[in-house]
Amino acid sequence: MARPNFLVIVADDLGFSDCGCFGSEIQTPNIDALAREQNALRFTNFHVAAACSPTRSMLMTGTDHHIAGLGELAEFTRSSVAHQGQPGHEGYLNERVVALPELLKEGGYHTMMAGKWHLGLKPQHYPIHRGFNKSFALLPGCANHYGYEPQYKDQDHADRFFETATRALHVEGSQIADLPKDFYSSDAYASKLIEYLSEREADDEKKPFFAYLPFSAPHWPLQAPKEVADKYRGMYQNGPQVLKSERIERLKKLGLVDQDVVSHPIVRVGEQESQQWEDLPQETRDSSARAMEVYAGMVDRMDWNIGRVVNYLRETGEYDNTMIIFMSDNGAEGASYEAQPIMGDKVAAHIAKYYNNSLDNIGRGDSFVWYGALWAQAATAPSRLFKMHSTEGGCRVPLVVKPPKGSAVANARITKAYCTVMDIVPTFLEMAGLKHPGTHYKGREIASLRGKSWHSYLKSLDSAESAKKRCTDEEFDIHDDTYVTGFEIAGSGALRQGHWKLVFVPAPRGPQEWELFHMKSDPGETKNLRYAEPSKFAALMRLWEEYKAEVGSIGVAGEFPEAVQGQQASLNDEFADPYSWIKFIGRPNLVPSHLEHIRPVMDPTVVAEPPTTYPSAVDTKRSANRQLPAASPSPPFRSPSSVHAALKIATVLLKRLKHPFFIPPHQIHLASDILVQSARYLGACCVIPSWSGLEAGRFASGPLSSTLAPAPPSGSIVESNKLCSVLFLLKTKVNVNHPAASEAAINPSR
Repeated sequence: MARPNFLVIVADDLGFSDCGCFGSEIQTPNIDALAREQNALRFTNFHVAAACSPTRSMLMTGTDHHIAGLGELAEFTRSSVAHQGQPGHEGYLNERVVALPELLKEGGYHTMMAGKWHLGLKPQHYPIHRGFNKSFALLPGCANHYGYEPQYKDQDHADRFFETATRALHVEGSQIADLPKDFYSSDAYASKLIEYLSEREADDEKKPFFAYLPFSAPHWPLQAPKEVADKYRGMYQNGPQVLKSERIERLKKLGLVDQDVVSHPIVRVGEQESQQWEDLPQETRDSSARAMEVYAGMVDRMDWNIGRVVNYLRETGEYDNTMIIFMSDNGAEGASYEAQPIMGDKVAAHIAKYYNNSLDNIGRGDSFVWYGALWAQAATAPSRLFKMHSTEGGCRVPLVVKPPKGSAVANARITKAYCTVMDIVPTFLEMAGLKHPGTHYKGREIASLRGKSWHSYLKSLDSAESAKKRCTDEEFDIHDDTYVTGFEIAGSGALRQGHWKLVFVPAPRGPQEWELFHMKSDPGETKNLRYAEPSKFAALMRLWEEYKAEVGSIGVAGEFPEAVQGQQASLNDEFADPYSWIKFIGRPNLVPSHLEHIRPVMDPTVVAEPPTTYPSAVDTKRSANRQLPAASPSPPFRSPSSVHAALKIATVLLKRLKHPFFIPPHQIHLASDILVQSARYLGACCVIPSWSGLEAGRFASGPLSSTLAPAPPSGSIVESNKLCSVLFLLKTKVNVNHPAASEAAINPSR
């Protein structure tokens, strides 16, 4: 029999009960139809990370996101000094993992994607470098769904929170994409995927395909075609508490939750959330209900586009042999950033200045709204909380699996089997007749799989004889009761083994201490058994510490300095923080004069790609003896401010000397030019030394060096000290008050 095709569809921030087949009032006929197919499954115990890019990294690699490079959202890491520079927190899919499309492509599959990537901004991290033959990718974590951008009066100083949440920065292949005037994200992604499918060459048509359709809907800003949102006019006028009750009743009726389930109560924080719906001003209720109507419109439109892709496969005769998965990347998004302390007033002021959130305009391209914690908890009920929390509300999401058509036929069903997003890679590889390379891939060490294939489980569902071999407790049909899963996002942690779960919810949504729950009897996480079951609590805490050390989690809230997304915690330097590049990438003409040194980097064509192989010890030694080219005569650095910028860049490079990062040669040469020019300006006779193997591609030191890269070449400490001398020279010549630079120059060992 021919190998199956694979179609993976991912919704962005979709709640557990936001589809019709999971109890929603929102119309999703195409997703519902997949769930009704013969042999199809709805999973009620499927788990992901509590945030989008961490989940997507696990989906691509079959291992933990702290290993794959997305230990946290890059948007969080850039605001957290504790996470910056730590292995596994690079902010992109790193070289410690191999991606599913890489393996499928090498195994004879034609690979394509259209939608949200969120696994790296730089050209060397684009999807085409991780196994995709064709790709149309949204690079940031979210963007305006219509491609609208405010015309800032000061382009360089757009609010730090919004610089990662506004521009619809897409690449097609290796090129920055120009979006059409009628762009709408969900429509564009489905159209592009159909285009890739329909334009396959003759040789590619003979191959099975892997198609990845990750939507950016229904992530905020909430925007949908008006006529679609208007279908839900008046449907949410009774508020989120009523919606929550209605959803739970439908979940019970569908058999998706137990009849006696105890739902976690809605957690309310702040004055506005604490008010009852009936006590809110009419204007507030109208705006809130309209936001929910638009959210419903986004889900509705996403489903319509899923139908377009599925119908195409039916027309070409490829549908029956295609494994289709539909899932969400995390629980519903409950953040209301304008209500948060510290940054809330700034966010609200920015929205008021640049957007039109009048009632009639909510959902249009020039509006910017989210729906908040109360609506989100209606969507995740009966579970606790929502996205960014390692509770069931943040990590348990809807999953529909439509297997390829086989000889045996069974009715569609619901399963309670516990499983995770890390299981998808081993499942697809086994179905494709391929094997994961284990711990080595193309000359480098990689992480092994942490998930388990569902292939035998899926086969057992259509066989009465095989069914007898399954576990007596349905929840352990895939993973047995000894299997351990760890979770941690932004300081909210959890650990699951069997029916038991440790949970840590930071304040103000939780007690900021570890709790213990029995998930079979209490899926809503309402009865803390920590003190009733001290031995079980202690055993799971030991497993948590093992997990934390094994994957490289920084820890839970209180174990590191507080980080507020949108606040600056890193160097104010585009060389150090790629996420502040978003407004400039592909637009070098917008780079202001005082950031002249980053202008070349904003042109993706000049940034080097990562090497396909890594150097041997001999190659590394040869590289260490090479001198960099002489400094180019431009750009000139003839002022203290430009030397200040050079110092910050050098500080970043010094930091990277101590971590296993890949640094493109172009950036090394650019930085060396900057340092030489700065030193010459200061009247110093300074020659930048060779960079000890960095040009060869990788450099590592510390405990991870034995598994991640060749050993540091001879003399590397000397070279680091020479760079420190340059830093010290610059600091003594110019009055630069930068603590990080000072510490790096004075104490290189730190």
